[in-house]
Amino acid sequence: MSTSPFSLSKLIRTRKSPDTALKTMMPYCLATTSVVIVTHTLTVFYPWATMLIVALGTIAVLLLMLTHAITFGKGLERLRFGGVIINAFTYTLLTCSNLTHFAIDAASGIWERSILLATWGGPAVAMPVLWGLGLLIHMFAVIGSRGFEETSVLGVRKVVS
Repeated sequence: MSTSPFSLSKLIRTRKSPDTALKTMMPYCLATTSVVIVTHTLTVFYPWATMLIVALGTIAVLLLMLTHAITFGKGLERLRFGGVIINAFTYTLLTCSNLTHFAIDAASGIWERSILLATWGGPAVAMPVLWGLGLLIHMFAVIGSRGFEETSVLGVRKVVS
């Protein structure tokens, strides 16, 4: 019986390792991207519920981000710029997808300008501004602490002084 090198039990056992944090970044990115694609695809079929669907999709991405940060946070802290990379990816994904949806709706001309701004004001304006400020603060803090205190990437351990 062969065991997978990336088994769930090993993943949970080594969740504080920077190596594990690095290995989970791509699955996290693919999972959140899938949620966003499904979210915006559903709005095509249910245009009357666009804001509800987008809100639920955003909440799903938030839950994925929090679960990843709580589960692999210690490993991300030891991986140079690990946490800020996850934050920046998620910010870019959600902001880009919402602004693209807003632009398509605006270009199609099917909505009056007042309705368009009333419905997309939060996802297209407020979220990028508020999250952007938080991301900026996060980046300053990470750069100020040189991105990590101790790191181990793919088995090579290096202590920064």
